[in-house]
Amino acid sequence: MLTQDFVYANSNNLFIFIDNHDKGRFQTDTTLDVSRLKLAMAFLLTTRGIPQIYYGTEILLPGDVDKGGHGDIRRDFPGGWETDSRSAFNANGRTPQENEIWNYVSRILHWRKGAAAIHQGKLIHFNPTNGVYAYVRYNDKQKVIVLINNGSEDKVINGKLYGEMLNGCSGGIDIITNQKITDIGHIAILPRTAMIIELF
Repeated sequence: MLTQDFVYANSNNLFIFIDNHDKGRFQTDTTLDVSRLKLAMAFLLTTRGIPQIYYGTEILLPGDVDKGGHGDIRRDFPGGWETDSRSAFNANGRTPQENEIWNYVSRILHWRKGAAAIHQGKLIHFNPTNGVYAYVRYNDKQKVIVLINNGSEDKVINGKLYGEMLNGCSGGIDIITNQKITDIGHIAILPRTAMIIELF
């Protein structure tokens, strides 16, 4: 659906990933729609487990293990050496599209650092409805609903579908856009978009 492989590293910890140095890169070439990667990263960074991000994924570094072998998926990150033509370590060395995904991932990660419900909270997920997958991460002090619209049309989510988890909540903030949600009974979500709503 959104991602490739998710694996158990050992019996005690769940390490999850969307790409790595053996399986191949999520972004096989630079022509793929960046919204796919945004959906995958939103899921990776909010579901259960310890997320592993393969270097370069945060700037759309492509590579295709089937066409170019392991050398292609382990290509050099642009920058760091005097002979490099550009440095993607800095915003002015990245393309607009690279900055778009860099900023997206960075925003979620900065929020995630203080999101106890993501680190130690429980998870309840709901059957996908009308092309939208939803799950809630929660603990005694924080509740977050994640909505993933993998479809090609705008959707309005009926909050009553998730009533058991949204009871007592009056609204929320989508941490990706900083948009305030005032009616959790009717949440509008754009196509190929994820929302990470910290509820209050």
